[in-house]
Amino acid sequence: MQQADKDRQTKIELEKTQPLTVVTSEFDNQASLYMGQNLPISAQATFPKGRKIKLEVARTQEQQMMGLMYRPALPDNQGMVFVFPSAQTVSLSMKNVPVSVDMVFLQNGIINYIETAALPCNSEPCPTYGTYVLIDQVIQLRSGRAQELGLQVGDNVKIEIN
Repeated sequence: MQQADKDRQTKIELEKTQPLTVVTSEFDNQASLYMGQNLPISAQATFPKGRKIKLEVARTQEQQMMGLMYRPALPDNQGMVFVFPSAQTVSLSMKNVPVSVDMVFLQNGIINYIETAALPCNSEPCPTYGTYVLIDQVIQLRSGRAQELGLQVGDNVKIEIN
């Protein structure tokens, strides 16, 4: 079997087992499949008024760089948290993220900044979103969810990571 035939067979097998978010128009040796990462739910955020959200945890630099790229949407009760080894200024890009998201920037569990409805970006240069104050975690939620949860700068958020 030639390499091109093997690649087509791999594509067919992947389509049977995993939904594809973006597929290149022509599949050959040079083309690749883009599927968003789905990290295990391994944390929970408790927001003011006891509201809870399940979180995927982006721990490594590679996981954080991929973030929510190619993910079609987030459910209301789920998000992704970026955990940094120490407090730092952070700016995030929405490159290849197909939907708007809210970003909640935290330092020691206190909300320092909220970016609502950060817009998707499909081509460079993409804007970045962040703050110049030190933070150690960022939670990404479905666009509009921060307002629905009533989140405000200064609120305390408890994140339990398994």
